[in-house]
Amino acid sequence: MGEALSATIASMAPSLVGSTTLIAPRELSTYHQNPRRGDVSVIAASLNANGQYKPIVVNRGTHTGRPNEVLAGNHTLMAFRDLAEQHPEDPRWESVRVHWVDVDDDRAARIVLVDNRSSEMGHMDVAVLHEILSELPDVDGTGYSSSDLDSFQPLDLDALADRYGEGMTNEDMLEPVALELTPEVAARWAQHRSLFETDGEALAGLL
Repeated sequence: MGEALSATIASMAPSLVGSTTLIAPRELSTYHQNPRRGDVSVIAASLNANGQYKPIVVNRGTHTGRPNEVLAGNHTLMAFRDLAEQHPEDPRWESVRVHWVDVDDDRAARIVLVDNRSSEMGHMDVAVLHEILSELPDVDGTGYSSSDLDSFQPLDLDALADRYGEGMTNEDMLEPVALELTPEVAARWAQHRSLFETDGEALAGLL
C-alpha cells in the first residue's frame, strides 16, 4: 500500500505544490538538520485533545533530492507517529494534513530556521495567559499544567499588605539574583535583553 501511495503522490507532484492534502505519516521524512528539540509529548497531548488544527509544511524535494521532507512541523510528525504506534486502531493518526511547497536547499533552510526562531522571539503576557487559562474548565491540551496556572496568579498587594504591612509595592517583592555566565551565554542574554525594557521583563520572557 505504501508503494502505491508513493506512486500516486509522485504522479500528482506538479499539482500538489501550493495545495493542502492528507498523507500517511510514514510517507514523510523529518528535516535532515533540524536544530529544534521540541517536546513531542506536549504536541501529542494537544493532538489528542484538539486534533490537527494546522497543516505541517512539507517540501516536495524536486530541487533538494530529499522527497517529502518536513520544513515546519517536524515534532508534529513525530507525535503522529508515536500516537499511531500507541493507538493503531485510531484512524485519526493514519494521515496528517500537509501543505506542499517545492523549494531549494537555501530556501528550505531559511524556512526551518525562521519557523523555530520566530516562536522564540515572542513572549507571554502572563496576566492575559492567566485569564485565558482560568476561563477553561481544565488545562488539557493547552501545554500548561495546574501548577502553571497557580504560578501565573497575579499578586494580591492588598493581601500582602495585610500580612506584611502597608506601603508594599511590586518592587518590595523582588529579590536580587546574581548569575555567573559563560561568554557565549552572556552574549545570548544580551541579545535577548535588548528586546525588553527591563531585566525583569526579559527574564519573565524566558520563564
